[in-house]
Amino acid sequence: MDKPKLNLGRLATTIIIGVAMIFCADGFRRIMTDEFEGTIVINGKFKNNITATDNFATLTSENDTMVSDNGTIEYLGYTKVEIPAENIYTGSLAVINDEHEAKGIFMSMTSLAEVKNEYYTLRNDDMIFNIEASDALNSMMEAYNAETGKSNFVVYNTTETYNEEDAVYTAEYPEALSGYSLDLAILSKSGNFIEYDGLDAESWIIENCHNYGFIIRYESDKTEITGNKASVYHLRYVGKVHSAIMNEKDLCLEEYLDFLRPYMIDTQKLNYTLDGCEYEIYYTSASIDGSVTGVRVPVSGNYTISGNNYDGFIVTAKK
Repeated sequence: MDKPKLNLGRLATTIIIGVAMIFCADGFRRIMTDEFEGTIVINGKFKNNITATDNFATLTSENDTMVSDNGTIEYLGYTKVEIPAENIYTGSLAVINDEHEAKGIFMSMTSLAEVKNEYYTLRNDDMIFNIEASDALNSMMEAYNAETGKSNFVVYNTTETYNEEDAVYTAEYPEALSGYSLDLAILSKSGNFIEYDGLDAESWIIENCHNYGFIIRYESDKTEITGNKASVYHLRYVGKVHSAIMNEKDLCLEEYLDFLRPYMIDTQKLNYTLDGCEYEIYYTSASIDGSVTGVRVPVSGNYTISGNNYDGFIVTAKK
């Protein structure tokens, strides 16, 4: 009688199935224990998907939730980013004045001559300006032209103040270095640059600049707070949501930053609706030891963070 022959194919299949069962059992064991504690839980599935952007780590899914060391879920829909200490000095809400000098390295600049539209003029082609603020400026000047039929505004100063003998303005503002502020003048019919006084058809800018993210930085009724006399020609970009709130509540930048201080992620966030979109705004105090600051932000990534230039950060998130 012949001896049974070994079926190598069947043996290999059996071994593969056995190994697969071992891995499955081990995976189940890991899930049932706390070995994955500290990863991100998404709809009951585990994920550890972290990417590095802008010098701090962010998480990538809109449905992420953080799991704390004791296994409880905290800050549903939020994660934490680490903000370098020097970032406190930069951002569209950084107040820069005699008390809080410009210390930041201001990025995101562009040549205004290269991006401007046809609805306004530049004193010279060497001016640089923040990119986001430049887009807002273009939109504002186009709307001004559509409303009045005029294109007579001149961007006279941005980051550097022209103060020669024939200068229209002589005041220098320390926040100019940030690239978020500008001085406006008027191009006369004779081709000369003249002071912008905020009157006549040009008053449209004063009445509407908040719709484009700008504020009149130094108003006549805020001189005791800002420390500067009224200057209707000096505009500051802060972003549309913030300019809308400041206009609604009649707050200058210094007052607005104080107004935001009680709104924190652990207590109550400031909710605001603009143009059909919902926003939440909150303050986070900076680390007192000068190290990085952990700031809670939405995992959606749809947010901005600005330093206030003295003690904390403002998060503005679009829901």
